[in-house]
Amino acid sequence: MEAKYFYGFQAMMENIHAETYDILLETFLPSNVDKTNFLDHALQLTTVGLKNAWAKRWMDVDGRTFSERLVAFACVEGIFFSSSFAIVFWFKSRGLHTQFACELLRLFDEKPPQWVVHTIVAEAADIEVCFAKESLHEPLPGVSAQDMLYHVRFIADQLLQALGYQPLFHVENPFPFMMMISMPSRVNFFERQNSEYRKVRVNHGAVADEEFDYAIASGIVPTPFPTSICEAF
Repeated sequence: MEAKYFYGFQAMMENIHAETYDILLETFLPSNVDKTNFLDHALQLTTVGLKNAWAKRWMDVDGRTFSERLVAFACVEGIFFSSSFAIVFWFKSRGLHTQFACELLRLFDEKPPQWVVHTIVAEAADIEVCFAKESLHEPLPGVSAQDMLYHVRFIADQLLQALGYQPLFHVENPFPFMMMISMPSRVNFFERQNSEYRKVRVNHGAVADEEFDYAIASGIVPTPFPTSICEAF
């Protein structure tokens, strides 16, 4: 029952994310760029297709045990977002979802053998590395494709240990700043607005679209991309 409640709450969180992504697209895409075509192009990326096919293969209800599907789900939440979130420094709720999957698996008497879990995690890590290379055409300051490879494998080993299995890659984290993400921080020293992930509470209230538009006009968030950048899509 507790697991059912948790995943219901997680679904609600994902709905919030989906609404946020939609607002971002409406804000940053120029008016002459069709949003549907833009999203269709993203689905045509090679590595996105690999992630989709991998998830369908390991989430097959008829061909996989529940514990195997749970490990695969932990990989989706814990590995498939690791490279992109290392770039945007956005990892907290995914960590929560991954942690719950790990804790749930620990309650099982019959767990998948280590070789099966290693296979699942290794495949997910390889796909995420390919995604990072495809997305990171040019190195960012302090972030290279090689660093991202080590980061993804480090996250994969962390996931394996959290699931109760032996690590596979034995690499160090190339991004020490990522270790600070889940640590609590205080924002009221200079009385500024908190820009990190928040826990959902009724007293936060809803943020109207007009407030987001005002943030752009005030320079709080960047202005929309110029048309030339989006024409490639």
